[in-house]
Amino acid sequence: RAALMKQVNSMVRGYGERAESCRLEQSMGHSVVMSTIQSEKRDAERLLMMEKAKTTNLETSLCRATSDNKSLAEIVDGACKKLCVSDREELVDIIGDVLIDRSDVRILVRTLEADIAILRSNNANLEHENDDLTAQTEEKEKRVKELEFNLERDRHALRIQTEEFSYLK
Repeated sequence: RAALMKQVNSMVRGYGERAESCRLEQSMGHSVVMSTIQSEKRDAERLLMMEKAKTTNLETSLCRATSDNKSLAEIVDGACKKLCVSDREELVDIIGDVLIDRSDVRILVRTLEADIAILRSNNANLEHENDDLTAQTEEKEKRVKELEFNLERDRHALRIQTEEFSYLK
C-alpha cells in the first residue's frame, strides 16, 4: 500500500509538473501572441492616423481648391464685365491674343538687347580707334612742331648766311 501510494504520489507529481509545464508553455505562447497582437495593433493605429491625416489634408486641399475656383470664377466674371465681353470663351481668346502679343514683345526685347550688345561692342571698337587716331594725331603734331622748329632754325641760319653773303659782297 505504501508503495502504491508512493507510485500514485509520483504519478500525481509528474502529472502536476507536466500540467505546470504545459500551463507555463501556454502562458509564454500567450504572451508572445499578445505582444505580437499589440505591436500589430500599434502599427495599424499608426497607419490609421496617417490615413486620417492624409484625408484631412486632402479635404483641406479640396476646400482650398474650391475656394480658389470660386475666386477665379469671380475674377473671370469681373474681367468679362470690364472688357465688355459677353462670354468666357471670348475672354479666353482675348487672353490668348495678349499672351501671343507678350511673346512677340519678349522676342522684340531679346532682339533689342542683342542690338544693344552689338552697338556697345561697336562703340568700344570706335573708342579704341578714336584713341589710336588721337595718339597718331598727337604724334604727327609733335613731328610737325619738330619740323617747324627745324624749318625756323634753317631759315634763321639761311638769313644769317644771306646777311653774311650780302655783307661780304
